[in-house]
Formats: sequence, structure tokens, C-alpha cells
Amino acid sequence: MNLRKLFLAPAFFLVCLAMAACEPSAGDTGADTPLPASAESATSASLPTQTDVQPTAALTYTPTAPPQAIVCNPGPAANCKGADLRGAGLREAWLFDANLSGADLIGANLFRANLSAADLSAADLSGAHLSNANLSDADLWAANLSGANLTGADLTGANLIRAILRGADLSGADLSRAYLWKADLDDATQIDAKWRLVWEIVNQGASGRDLSGADLGRAILIEADLSGADLSGADLSGADLYEANLSGYRQGHYLSWANLSGADLRGANLYEANLSMVRYNARTMWPEGFDPVAAGAVYVVDG
Repeated sequence: MNLRKLFLAPAFFLVCLAMAACEPSAGDTGADTPLPASAESATSASLPTQTDVQPTAALTYTPTAPPQAIVCNPGPAANCKGADLRGAGLREAWLFDANLSGADLIGANLFRANLSAADLSAADLSGAHLSNANLSDADLWAANLSGANLTGADLTGANLIRAILRGADLSGADLSRAYLWKADLDDATQIDAKWRLVWEIVNQGASGRDLSGADLGRAILIEADLSGADLSGADLSGADLYEANLSGYRQGHYLSWANLSGADLRGANLYEANLSMVRYNARTMWPEGFDPVAAGAVYVVDG
């Protein structure tokens, strides 16, 4: 037997079987199977030509400019609004009439700095060193002075409305004619007894309170409720009592012997108030039509 034919016969048979499997059947031709309508419409639509395709604009990148740092040269009438002056060394600096509103002065050294008439509204002065600083007539509205050192500071005429004074040290500070409405003090705030009393009167009222002999000189007590309070012998010299309620709803010596020299009482309610021996001078301003002499007050020249 021819061995070559014996070996080639099975191989030939396997090739034939493979070719038979690759022959398409009648069901596999696809000639009698219709396409779905969606597919037919898609195939019948004309393909876009090169001229129909709009070119896509190239993407561009415009870098955002970094925020500009606030340039501030601290000095008289300087514009340092919103400046970052944290921990700045401004000892004995002349900053009167400067705009420091919203500035960050956390921990700044402002010892003996002149900040007279400066705008420090909403500034953050927490932990700042302001000992012996001149803050007369400064605007400290809503300023954060928590933990600040204000010992011996001059705050005459300063606006401290809504200022945060929690934990601040105001020992020996002069708050004559300072505005203390809604100032935020706590038990840790160190402040002379006179000015804490003024703060209590303007924020809590003092109706019927015993204030005999109290030192309220040069205090801002505008619209304060002092109705029925005992102010006999109190020092109200230079105090601003504009539209304050000083009515004595019970008969008594509520203002007798008090010092009203230079006080502003315009618009104040003095109904049934006892002004026996109350001292006043040429600078005292009374409600319109009020006769102090008829009420028992005594005019003094030296005030």
C-alpha cells in the first residue's frame, strides 16, 4: 500500500469538511430578510460631505489674573481698606484719619499709635496691642476687639456701636462721650466701673435704679430710660441726655443736688422731676420752653 496516500487521505477529508461548513445556507444570505424601517431610513439618508461639516473652533484658554494684593502704606489719611496687616509692627504710628475699615489687624502692635478719627469699622483687631493709643473720634463700628489690650487708650467720642469687646482690657481707658449701644461686653471684659455702668444704662435701661452720687459725667446717654431713677447728687456734667426719660413718676428727690453743668437735655422728659438745688450753667441745654429756675435749679457761673 502507498503510505503517502494513506496519510494524505484524512487531511483531505478534513479540509473538505471545513469548506462545507463555510458554505452560506439559504437562511444566512440575508437576501429575503428586510431591514427595519429605522435602519432603512438611516442607510438611505445621504452621508454628509466634507463641505457640510462645520469646523469646530479651537478651544482657547484665558488665564485668570490672580487677586491683587492691597497696597497699603500706613500713614495719615492712608487708604488701607481691607488690608492684611496681621501682626504688623505699627508702634507709635501716625494713622489719624486713615481708612482701615475691614482691615485684618489681628495681633498688630499699635502701642501709642495715633488713630484719631480713623475708620476702623468692621476691622479685626482681636488680640491687638492698643495700649495708650489715641482712638478719639475713631469709628469702631462692629470692630472685633476681643482680647485686645486697650489699657489707657483714649476713646473719647469713639463709635463703639456693635463693637466686640469680649475679654478686652480697657482698664484706665477714657470713654468720655463714646457710643456704647449694643457693644458686646462679657464678664471677662476689664473696664472701669463708671463705663460699665454707662454701658448698662444705655443697653439695659435704669428705670427706678439707685444712681445717687453716680459719676456719669461726659457720658452718652441719648434716649436712656432713667425714669424714676434716683440721681440725687449724681455728676451729669457734660452728659448727653438728648431725649432721655428723666421723669419722676413718683414724688422724690430724683435729681436734687445733681450737677447738670454743660449737659444736653434737649428733648428730655423731665415730667415731675425734682430739680431742687440742681446746678447748671450757660452751656446746659434744656428742653424747649423749660424753665430751670422755676423747677428749683441753681445757675452757677464756674460750672
